[in-house]
Amino acid sequence: MTDEPVKTCPACGGEVRRLISGGGGLLFKGNGFYITDYRSESYKKKEREEKGLPAKTSEKKEKKEPAAKKTD
Repeated sequence: MTDEPVKTCPACGGEVRRLISGGGGLLFKGNGFYITDYRSESYKKKEREEKGLPAKTSEKKEKKEPAAKKTD
């Protein structure tokens, strides 16, 4: 972008005007666009500890089975 601006149209030789546009809107949807989306688990754990939040565990909760029925 160090070239001088074009003053004449290369196709017809006429004068050119610079048009400034707002451009098309660019939207980033979903996750993965910010560095914080890729934080390591150790970083997340330390951050929760510093904020006084309970640490998340990756352990799955044991599924409770219904108590056995008594038969008379």
